[in-house]
Amino acid sequence: MLLQHLKSARSAKSLASDQKVIGTFAMYYCTPKRPTKLDSQIVITVTRKAVIAIERARRIQRLQESEERFRALNECSPVGVFLTDVKGDCTYSNALCSEICGFSTEEALWGGWTRFLHPDDGERVVRELSRALRAGEGYEGDTAGSIATERSAGL
Repeated sequence: MLLQHLKSARSAKSLASDQKVIGTFAMYYCTPKRPTKLDSQIVITVTRKAVIAIERARRIQRLQESEERFRALNECSPVGVFLTDVKGDCTYSNALCSEICGFSTEEALWGGWTRFLHPDDGERVVRELSRALRAGEGYEGDTAGSIATERSAGL
């Protein structure tokens, strides 16, 4: 029904940053006319905004999928995994890490993990981690025996 009334249109294809077409935006008119400069600017502006929104939504979806894969792999991992942010605060530990170290993920979050370091090793581990983080490097250190458990701390 509406198609019978359309007499002219102005459209533009929407190109993603990789130059692939992801859609088309159009303005339709019920009277024959050439699009004005303003019409063209509206189409271009709306098309650009739509591309930004679509690409952002796709990036968020890819990130969420990647995070889900990461968590699934780490929950099945045969090693303990412990991640910190750039300040050294724990943001994630898998179940095996919690089992090995004797703390729950919730107890380890943020700075809580440092409470579980053995007193003989705690300052060294924090110092080495802090140095690595300031340098923008990853940290690998020998922390075997560095976790204070009820047995090793004599509690």
